[in-house]
Amino acid sequence: MDDDMDEPIVEYINECKDEFKEQYMDQQSYPNDRLWAQRGNIFSPVSDVTKQLPGGAYRCHVTNYGFVLEKVPIVTDRLLDLPDPVVERLSAEVKKFWTLGEKYAEREFLHKRGLLMHGQPGTGKTCAIGQMIKAVVRDHNGLVVLVDHPQVASAGLRLLRPIEPERLVITVMEDLDELVKKYRAEGFLALLDGNAEIGKVLHVATTNELDRLDGRFVHRPARFDTIIEVGPLAAQGRRAYFKAKEPSLDDATLDRWVHQTEGYTIAHLREVIIAINFFGQDERAVFERLDSMREGAETNKMPYS
Repeated sequence: MDDDMDEPIVEYINECKDEFKEQYMDQQSYPNDRLWAQRGNIFSPVSDVTKQLPGGAYRCHVTNYGFVLEKVPIVTDRLLDLPDPVVERLSAEVKKFWTLGEKYAEREFLHKRGLLMHGQPGTGKTCAIGQMIKAVVRDHNGLVVLVDHPQVASAGLRLLRPIEPERLVITVMEDLDELVKKYRAEGFLALLDGNAEIGKVLHVATTNELDRLDGRFVHRPARFDTIIEVGPLAAQGRRAYFKAKEPSLDDATLDRWVHQTEGYTIAHLREVIIAINFFGQDERAVFERLDSMREGAETNKMPYS
């Protein structure tokens, strides 16, 4: 390990190795391993090999065998393609970006782009990311790298590219301000700048508070080229959400709920259904409670004493 490696990186690598040992190295034999993986003069047993990673989402880890990519499920509530002009604009930009590889190459530009979404919690930023993930996997058999430690994610991308130079990749940095607080800005800036010269990559990040981000992220194109606020769902989106989640609603109730929930986040819409239809709470009392919670959030105070 390099002597000049940052101490937080060393600590993270050691944590990853310890976790790997606990999960995978507690067995004395490997009954399902039937092939040898070779790295120089080092050999280790593996169960299978593949020329191409399955499309989907991955996390990068450090193990005793080096950097690895672990395929992970994306677990959320059933993902809805809710009508929203902001999300539709971002989706159109992403679709266009994937078609522009030749134009980037002709001008010797690295084929990469950055999208940063900001807005209060529960407004649909994660749903927008989910739609991008579904599209790149479904339409392009692409890969998604969920970023935690930036240097480890960069190493994973460098591991990937020589083997699969043409695969489309989305990196996802949710709550970027919190990640930067944990790992410092420099590693994320290097990842966004493309210091590893890795193209065919779309960097997507979210933050609840844009003003908490270092200005180096938001004041220079080629890091985040599109910065857009994602607000609460418009009436059309709220109607689609209620119809999808509670199809038994009659038209009058649906109209009333859509009218009553202007400015509500997806979390508030979810609570409307659960409180009224699951717990049988009084509709008027539920909306009063949720309105009070929203007012408390806006003033950064608890809604109740």
